[in-house]
Amino acid sequence: MSFLNANRNDLLTSLKMVSGIVDRKHTLEIFSNVLLEKKRGQLWMVSTDKEIQVTAQIKGVEVGEDDAITVNAKLLQDILSALPQGAKVELLLENNKLTLKSGKSRFVLQTLPAQEFTRMKESDAVSVQLSLSKQELKTLLMHQYAMGVSEPRQFLNGLLFKIEEKRLVTVATDGHRMALSGTPLAQPYDEQQIVLPRKTVLELNRLLANHTAKAESDEKDKVKVTISGKDSKRQVAFALDGVELISKIMDTEYPDYRPIIPNNLKFNAVFDREVLSAALQRVAVVTASVSTIRAIHLFLSPDKLKLTAINQKNEEAAEEMDVLYNGEESVELIYNIVYLGDVLQNLSGKKGVLSFNDDKNTAVITTPDDEHFKYALMPVRV
Repeated sequence: MSFLNANRNDLLTSLKMVSGIVDRKHTLEIFSNVLLEKKRGQLWMVSTDKEIQVTAQIKGVEVGEDDAITVNAKLLQDILSALPQGAKVELLLENNKLTLKSGKSRFVLQTLPAQEFTRMKESDAVSVQLSLSKQELKTLLMHQYAMGVSEPRQFLNGLLFKIEEKRLVTVATDGHRMALSGTPLAQPYDEQQIVLPRKTVLELNRLLANHTAKAESDEKDKVKVTISGKDSKRQVAFALDGVELISKIMDTEYPDYRPIIPNNLKFNAVFDREVLSAALQRVAVVTASVSTIRAIHLFLSPDKLKLTAINQKNEEAAEEMDVLYNGEESVELIYNIVYLGDVLQNLSGKKGVLSFNDDKNTAVITTPDDEHFKYALMPVRV
């Protein structure tokens, strides 16, 4: 029985959108599968790992009667990737097997019933719904590198998503550095906050990766964000371009981040982001394989910055560059090379500002191009 006819490109594009969360090593085979569902003349692909669910509508396909089946997501993606661009694809369903035909190629795949595919239940108890441009959401999520990985304090493994009346703020920290981003909202909302799981943040960034900024008035450039549910069953949904990602919210409290970021810092060094980033990468080479503590020494003097790195074999690298520094006396600051490099590679704009009081307390990196961004960086003790 013919299941559907479609263009290889349309199927592959949608499959790539939903397959990022598929758990290929799950003990239950159904979680390695993608659901293909024909419903009311439309075709949908759905994947889930019980914590996140991604749904994509596939356009430009011939859809007959309502029907649904699941098939291994990775295998189907590999097959479609191997077919020629623009190839015509026919899917036939018979005796619990899915036959894919394209030109002279033929593949027979095992399936599992759609009834075994457990979808996440969408909540009707909506607490807030707002709209962001894709570029705004990209900016809010781009500093994901500051999140922790497998930290015992669970909140460190997620990203704070906080509504402060007419501003939306995101915060990521691993306990050693903290990145804060924000964007103004078109209207005031009740203050509330959720913690997005690390996997959700990474998947959202992947979905946004191929989107370019458009005019703010273009509805196709918008992402609809819906927070719903109550207590431990709260969830958040992001809808863009016919794709919807639903995620559970981490059941953890995010502590007040504001005291971590110092204000009224006395000293400022204005630097060229690309120049400093390139210099840091060159100096960091000597620490790449032999240092347990990858420390970078910043020697600031009026209008000059010297970067020095020394490894455990006393091998050394150094480089100088021009900066605009408002201090009258020289100072040595020591930071983790990776933490400093991360922010330099992801900072927007050409200029950055390093602000601090002394070499013993947290410094802050900002940029004139984004008044909402702050990056708190703790010094390294060596």
